[in-house]
Amino acid sequence: SAAIAGTKISPDFGSQNITTTGNITTTGDLTVGGTYPAINLYDSNNNPDWRIQNNNGMFAIFDQTNGANRVQINTDGHIDLLANVDISSGLDVTGNIVASGTGTFNGGDVIIETTAQPSVHLRDSSENPDYILRNNDGAFIIYDSTNTATRLQVNTDGHVDVVGNLDVGAGIDVTGA
Repeated sequence: SAAIAGTKISPDFGSQNITTTGNITTTGDLTVGGTYPAINLYDSNNNPDWRIQNNNGMFAIFDQTNGANRVQINTDGHIDLLANVDISSGLDVTGNIVASGTGTFNGGDVIIETTAQPSVHLRDSSENPDYILRNNDGAFIIYDSTNTATRLQVNTDGHVDVVGNLDVGAGIDVTGA
């Protein structure tokens, strides 16, 4: 129970707990093992407190004060961020974006750039038809993807092609020929 300066306990501490008010410094690796190995990070004057844990192969950052996982890296490699994520310097995505819910853009623009025909697909799960908004070499097209037909096209010279009947409820004002 007494400190002995300069001693080494070999081969290991066995089942002893180690308590210190100082720091633990190593020039090698720190290995934490067990059934659910974890590192607890307690801040004596602020909350929340955190636990970093391997839970059945899932890496989790757990908010101990509020009892919730905040970040999870799952065994298949996908990452769950379980709260709002603020990204101040932009977000670059090289694959597909799949979202459920509503996208809100406060004060910004949505820009779709591609060398092909940039498109926005509007698909609902039960009603038909579905539509595609497309820039086709400068012509703006509303395309009925269910019935494979262009319904409206605003051409590069400004004239508008309407395929099908045009119903106007409050009259048409014409200036020019």
